[in-house]
Amino acid sequence: MTTRLRMEPESYMKYGSAEDRLCIADLFSRYAWGMDRVDRTAFESIWTTDAVWTAEGVDIHCVGLAAIMAYFDATSATRVPVPGVGGCVRFCSTPIIDFSDADHAASRSELVAFRNTGTAVAPYSIGYYEDALVRVDGRWLIRHRTMVVNPPAA
Repeated sequence: MTTRLRMEPESYMKYGSAEDRLCIADLFSRYAWGMDRVDRTAFESIWTTDAVWTAEGVDIHCVGLAAIMAYFDATSATRVPVPGVGGCVRFCSTPIIDFSDADHAASRSELVAFRNTGTAVAPYSIGYYEDALVRVDGRWLIRHRTMVVNPPAA
């Protein structure tokens, strides 16, 4: 006879379901897709209206969705959609997610970005994200993203 062990969830998993975790991972993929393909709709869809986005190392400080999208629009002219030469692809590690209740979570994840130089794919940046997440109308969104990046030396 086989005995199945019943494991009680750890306290940090008390609220977050597997579906919640997948939705949050999808949120981070939409962030990368929006930035790397210069897809405004995808990028805009991940933030709350009162979101804050800061980035150490690249001087970003945006308060509110309008400011975040103004930054996105202002920098879109200099970004090349992937797979074009000069385009960038960023990868986010599997996030560590801590739920404070059913509708609020904090996440930490690492990032690495690569740029198409035309002759090679070269590392562009490394760093990490720290996020405050909230469920709004059934969807997980970023309320506050702190990004710490270290662009490699030229």
